Amino acid sequence: MKDNVIHISFGSNVRADELYEKAVILDDMGDVDAAMKLYERAIEMNSKHANALINMGTICIKQNNEHRAEKCYYEALKINPKSIAALYNVGYILYPRNPYVAMTFFERAIDICPKYLDAVYMMGLCLHDVNDEKKACVYWKRYVDNTTKNDEYRDAALRHIKTFEQFNSK
Repeated sequence: MKDNVIHISFGSNVRADELYEKAVILDDMGDVDAAMKLYERAIEMNSKHANALINMGTICIKQNNEHRAEKCYYEALKINPKSIAALYNVGYILYPRNPYVAMTFFERAIDICPKYLDAVYMMGLCLHDVNDEKKACVYWKRYVDNTTKNDEYRDAALRHIKTFEQFNSK
């Protein structure tokens, strides 16, 4: 039986993209500490590696380090202002503290990729939290109409829509 071990050498010809690819594999295998080190090394080699920054931010979220995650995502946005992953993740972090600001990030992600349904759903939540139920329902209907998933998010969107329609049918 083979062990799930990846041997990594840091020869002088190792490129940042190769380190990034190895980090993704380690991250997928659950070795987030080793993955984080490789993402950091990839960024040292190529300070413009937005995907490494985004993945570092995701690890930081899993480690309950939202402050560092947010910094990673903002750095990624400086490199690639149209990164829907970075836009979404900044919005997701900001959502509990300030749904108004979070909406700006979700809107930008949706403008770039209208079918990015996670951002569409979150836009509905933000609008709900700022008491704009009518607009929230527009986003939730869009989510429900376009998702292929039958999950808790779809169910929640349908409940919100139903509640709004019941309130406004009287």
